[in-house]
Amino acid sequence: MNPWSLTYEGFDPGHEGLREALCTLGNGRFATRGAAPEAEAGAVHYPGTYVAGCYDRLTSDIAGHRLTNEDMVNLPNWLPLTFATPGCPWFSPGTADLLGYRQDLDMRHAVLHRLIRFRDAEGRVTSVRQRRLVSMADPYLAALETTFTAENWSGPLRVRSGLDGRVANTGVARYRDLRGDHLTGHATGIREPLTWLRARTRSSGIEVALASRVDVSSGGGGGPEAERHDDHVLETRVLPLDRGHAVAVVKTVALTTSRDLAVSDATSAALRRAGLAPGFGELLEQHEIAWRDLWERARLEVTGPNTQRDIRLSTFHVLQTLSPHTADLDVGVPARGLHGEAYRGHVFWDELFVLPWLTLRFPETARGALRYRLRRLPEARAAARAAGLRGAMFPWQSGSDGRDETQRFHLNPRSGQWTPDHTHLQRHVGLAVAYNAWQHYAITGDVEFLAGTGAHLLVEIARFFASVARLDPLSGRYEIKGVMGPDEYQADVLMLFYLLTAREVRQILDRLGYPAAPGLTRRTIRYYLSRTCHGSTLSAVVHAWVLARSDRTGSWRFFTETLTGDITDVQGGTTAEGVHLGAMAGTLDLVQRCYLDLEARPDGLHLNPVLPEQLTTLSLCLRYRGAELVVDADPARVRIARADDGPTALDLVVHGHHARLRRGDSRTFPLPEPKRDG
Repeated sequence: MNPWSLTYEGFDPGHEGLREALCTLGNGRFATRGAAPEAEAGAVHYPGTYVAGCYDRLTSDIAGHRLTNEDMVNLPNWLPLTFATPGCPWFSPGTADLLGYRQDLDMRHAVLHRLIRFRDAEGRVTSVRQRRLVSMADPYLAALETTFTAENWSGPLRVRSGLDGRVANTGVARYRDLRGDHLTGHATGIREPLTWLRARTRSSGIEVALASRVDVSSGGGGGPEAERHDDHVLETRVLPLDRGHAVAVVKTVALTTSRDLAVSDATSAALRRAGLAPGFGELLEQHEIAWRDLWERARLEVTGPNTQRDIRLSTFHVLQTLSPHTADLDVGVPARGLHGEAYRGHVFWDELFVLPWLTLRFPETARGALRYRLRRLPEARAAARAAGLRGAMFPWQSGSDGRDETQRFHLNPRSGQWTPDHTHLQRHVGLAVAYNAWQHYAITGDVEFLAGTGAHLLVEIARFFASVARLDPLSGRYEIKGVMGPDEYQADVLMLFYLLTAREVRQILDRLGYPAAPGLTRRTIRYYLSRTCHGSTLSAVVHAWVLARSDRTGSWRFFTETLTGDITDVQGGTTAEGVHLGAMAGTLDLVQRCYLDLEARPDGLHLNPVLPEQLTTLSLCLRYRGAELVVDADPARVRIARADDGPTALDLVVHGHHARLRRGDSRTFPLPEPKRDG
């Protein structure tokens, strides 16, 4: 197995939705699902392109209720490109005589490859190679290269390219009773050699524009025949193919919106960017350089090609959703990435599992996500006041402006009935925000952040929970009533041991007057583990973490489950609606913070590695207090090296051994033999 590649052999209509989600390409600003360029939305395929932060609100009449929902909008499709041999219909993998069909996601270079060999009704065999990218170097550009080779014939090949605004949010079956027609005001045009399409979101009024340039390597075949409609525009070319000779068609697209910085007119900006865009080779080279830098900072190498590939896939999709380009955008952490329409692209508490990993690799990106919360602090304060409380009450689901986007009715997929939805009563989102704000300071040492963004968030969230907790005069205890727990069933006790160390839990209990009896942690874990149904993808992340010290075998089992959860579609069809970003990032954080037992304390960075037996080697890069660290660990020792030239010395504590690391230094520490499980 190539640990840099996710490969699919053959065309499988039943799993195309899953493949499209896992083969999504993005750059943190926008992403496009891995749908075939010739595909249209239907039972098999679902093309989708999403810009981070591009939301729109619509009202639907459902079961006697008027429901208003805000969605991350499915934007016009830039992919359309199909072809036909003489006298034959436009190509479709579902009806073609396929001699070969292969998709390969090259994660190292962030390029989606597709190889097709097909035979038409006249026996003509044609091979088609495609390479697709969404540029990480220029976050407004995407490109599709298609190379045709007539293997046993010569003659004309028709190629049709387009921009399609006939799209809606229909990617999640249980939402289809709700309106999804978010785009209006369509317009198209041709400005040789470019075509363009413009639309506007209905309520938020965001203008979206795409401009496309098509280049042909042979230079032959004459000019294109254009076909304009209000909501889509097409170009058809006839390419002369000679037997055995390849002809390449490159489609380069710019996507802009009125939310973009330094853009006065989205259409003009898209046309200019598409017109100035380099050829595919140069665009690919710049894109690969940008990804090389990302992979260097995100490096996490482990034992075994299968585990390594799956870790890279999780890393890949986290970085496509939250890249350095995201840092300057006013966007949060969408629970299902930019990969589909599940949860309507809303921001939940999943950042609790995402930002700790980002903070240790890309602190500026994590800081941007925390600023998203800060900008919505006034709305959270207003929500608390409306509930008769103080401080800031962050909503269970957030979108464009910070109001509570949680719907009050939900479709029961088993009964088909719309029933009241009480998930808006979840109040723990604020705690996740506070935890991440403090972790960000602890890792970065950024006092300016703590004094500004961090302090505002921490103080207002603390005020809220001091306000919502009420003293019960009979028990003498403070209680929070009328809320739904983090697992949507009950109070999630094991999250204490996920968020806090056993030492911290004991200190808190002692301070509250409940001294912890010996073995409390292990008994608590066993009690809840035997009662947990693991209905969420995040459950395996938490249980892998809390078992890491007492049951390394069980921890690794849960780790493997969550690592492969989206690849195997463990939730039974939900990955097609978008990846589970929290589980992906949480799995990465398991390796770096849990298995290394990495913790930032006042006296320095503490590491107490205890690797699972299956993880015989571990190597990764971290950023801590402005320094770049390289950590190499195995069961017997851990080596930590400075990879930067910063002037500040760093204090380390490894299994009680103190060390100070200056630029160019490295230290190796022996590790105690792990205790047996049980």
